[in-house]
Amino acid sequence: MTKNNLLLLLGTLLPSIIYACQCNVSPNSFCGSIGDDWRSGDIVLAEMIDYHDLFRTPGERNFPYARVRVIEDLTEGISADTIRIYYEDGISCNTSVFVEPGDSVLFNLEPYDYFEEPDQYQVTFCGVNYLYLVNDTLRWSIREGVNKLSYDDFLDQFEECYALPAHVSLFSTVKYVKDTTALNQFNFSINEDPHQTDDYGRFIFSVLFHNNWQIDSMVFQTSELNYEGVTTADLVRIRWHLLGREEFTAAWQYIAADINNSGSVSTLDLILLSRLILGIEAELPEQRSLVILPNEEWVFQDETPFDRQYPRDFFWIRFFHPIDPGYYKLWVVKLGDLV
Repeated sequence: MTKNNLLLLLGTLLPSIIYACQCNVSPNSFCGSIGDDWRSGDIVLAEMIDYHDLFRTPGERNFPYARVRVIEDLTEGISADTIRIYYEDGISCNTSVFVEPGDSVLFNLEPYDYFEEPDQYQVTFCGVNYLYLVNDTLRWSIREGVNKLSYDDFLDQFEECYALPAHVSLFSTVKYVKDTTALNQFNFSINEDPHQTDDYGRFIFSVLFHNNWQIDSMVFQTSELNYEGVTTADLVRIRWHLLGREEFTAAWQYIAADINNSGSVSTLDLILLSRLILGIEAELPEQRSLVILPNEEWVFQDETPFDRQYPRDFFWIRFFHPIDPGYYKLWVVKLGDLV
């Protein structure tokens, strides 16, 4: 069976299994997957002998597995020459592994109690948990920025790899709330490390894991100024809100109109913005022009926006266990830009 046919077979037979497990955020490298916070098993170089697709009975734990021949055990935890490796079960987030008979693969494994049979293992969690060996070269995401490495070089660096703290890369975009356009070449920092979005407002950042999927809090900060597009039409919009002719309907409008960061919208905001537009002042108070918001709830659904704190220069956020996505959006409000 070819690799493509195997993918098709699993996709046909196991759709509920594949989608049952929430693993949106996972280590993005082999070394990250076997880091201290993930270590639970053994690292072995093995050759796949054959693949067995067991008949699945609802409610019973009978899963497909591969039979592999152990070539080398890097952690000296496996004594058998031939072992079974069970694939994704949708419960413990085991990774599906697509290899063909004859393939040599470096596996990250943990013992698997299957009807108390010996020499049963499963691929650990849902990160990068195996690497292909092709012509004495390991291939795939070995560690951050390394996708190809000779097997001998990997062995020389194995202890360093094995001790690497677990981390994950999160994918993000930065967009304006008003019209959802992307902020390209936008400069900011995360925990004091500089970042810049690409031409589509995207960026990637890595964070460390600890305590079962909880990630350390992160501080997003920027000193960028952007007053482009702020005009007298925005003054009229704020005035209409203050007069009750057309009140704001979205949380971001209140934030954009609160020029002096007082937690309310008043005639003072109108005066400060007019001084900027007339050229009397070159900047708004606090030398800020942007407010970064961490999620859609604050931007689109907050009926009382000033009950929350919207710092002008930074915000911090913490990610928790499985509901947090690997794709994360940051929203920006430009002060004074309402029309």
